[in-house]
Amino acid sequence: MGAPSNPVFQEARHTGGYVVWDSSDGMLTREPIILAQGFGLLGAGLVLGQVTATDKYEPYDPTAADGHQSAVAILYAARDTTSADKRAVANVRGPMKVQAAELAWGPNVTTAAQKAAALAQLAALPGGGILSI
Repeated sequence: MGAPSNPVFQEARHTGGYVVWDSSDGMLTREPIILAQGFGLLGAGLVLGQVTATDKYEPYDPTAADGHQSAVAILYAARDTTSADKRAVANVRGPMKVQAAELAWGPNVTTAAQKAAALAQLAALPGGGILSI
């Protein structure tokens, strides 16, 4: 008999697991959104931008030029957008605080400066912003 092997499990991000403080328990900071199709499984805590022409949300992309180059929301729970647009819930305003290390980023967010710019944009949202700690 060989040594026992223990499989490695990677736990998925928890719904709202990035939230540190939300004075309204989500009643004022979250709202329903539409996620654009074609991005696969999007996890909770993903920073989102909104495409101006469609009003749909996509992963924040600082290299885009269609509106989603601005960070405007954080996805509250995971959704699979592989084959269709999906309804979802996102944090879109403050006052609230999030753990920056628990946020997820789209594939074109590759530098600390891009993340810092997105966090600054979230902090400037209405209602006191979404502040990171």
